[in-house]
Amino acid sequence: MFLAGGAETVTNGSAGTIFSRDNYGLELMALSDGPLGADLTNDGLIEGLGGVQFFGLGSVTNEASIIGTAADGIVLHYNGKGFLAGSVTNTGLIEASLTALYSNGPAVVVNGSEGVISGQVYGVRLKGKSASYLANSGYIGGNVAVMVGNGATVVNAGSMVGGSLGVAILGGGTLIDSGVISGRGGGAVYFEPKFKNELVLEPGAEILGKVRFGGGALELAGDGGEGVVSLSALSGFTALTIAPGAEWEFSGKTSLAESITVVNDGTIKPAGSLTIAGALTGDGTIDVARAKLVLKGSVAAGETIAFTGTGETLTLGAAKSFHGKIEKFGTADTIDLSGISLGAITGLRFAHGVLTLSEAAGAVHLTFAQPSGFGKETFGLVAAGAGVDGTLGKPGAQVVEWPTAANWVQVLTL
Repeated sequence: MFLAGGAETVTNGSAGTIFSRDNYGLELMALSDGPLGADLTNDGLIEGLGGVQFFGLGSVTNEASIIGTAADGIVLHYNGKGFLAGSVTNTGLIEASLTALYSNGPAVVVNGSEGVISGQVYGVRLKGKSASYLANSGYIGGNVAVMVGNGATVVNAGSMVGGSLGVAILGGGTLIDSGVISGRGGGAVYFEPKFKNELVLEPGAEILGKVRFGGGALELAGDGGEGVVSLSALSGFTALTIAPGAEWEFSGKTSLAESITVVNDGTIKPAGSLTIAGALTGDGTIDVARAKLVLKGSVAAGETIAFTGTGETLTLGAAKSFHGKIEKFGTADTIDLSGISLGAITGLRFAHGVLTLSEAAGAVHLTFAQPSGFGKETFGLVAAGAGVDGTLGKPGAQVVEWPTAANWVQVLTL
């Protein structure tokens, strides 16, 4: 069936069936070149070799079933005269043997919590020279569940399931995920290299499969609850941000290269070991209750390292560039100054919550956020490989002899 309309509305009621054996079930053309186009509302069944073919600006609202038995489910054709090829709002079923929902121009697609979009090749494929927008709270599936391009934004709070690949973003774009994205052969998420790419994870997000950035930014957001992420499954990102108020557990062994910019304004809880090779900036906290933490680069003044468990180790590879605060450091904990030898230290002083270690090449200043909790413990320094370990000892514990017999570890007097 072919209908030509301007700023008109076409409705297929709950008892209605639009069917074709040899073409699309419904082809609709918007004649208007203005901001208004033809609108289709489907509460019944539309079925054909393809489901619905839409020419020009307008919208499709599907609350029941649109099915393409041998071709695509919904096709939006961009006429180049408007800002969009059209929009689709789905709370029903869109199903096809090829692509369930295809647009050759920019489009807005909203798949509600009860919506199902399923194609054997693609679930949703959005092209165009300008950005599309896809929001999913339901289910989208296909060999490739979602493929978008050219600065598109994809917001997923539901499930995107790909037999081969979950989500592909070509030509740059943003993916915001608080739901489930999975893919097997090609991975869960693919960003085309050398474009502006961004992945934002909200607590509750599950990415089942590898994420390949090819360059781009990863943001761990904080919209309700604590999130868990395995960064070892995400490769190629060049910037990591933990948003203010966000709490994220890094599972397993995590190592962030020097080339990765890390901005922590939230709370990081490493469950295994965490190594940050580059600079650490921001106003956040790293809680090392269950982990070994290695910071090889500089640390900004706004950062706090919290020893909330027992027997933890903080390794500082650039101790002279550590400007953060150390919180809840206890007698079973260790600070490893890996780049400073015991023999090079010429003095130790503790005053106003700052421990200063002096050597010929400069000084290390370690600020403790709650020094009054130390009581009368002593700082001990012992050689540890190429570096030196700093610990707290109980009153009366044997102090460590310094390079010269006259220099002894100082008892803290607060």
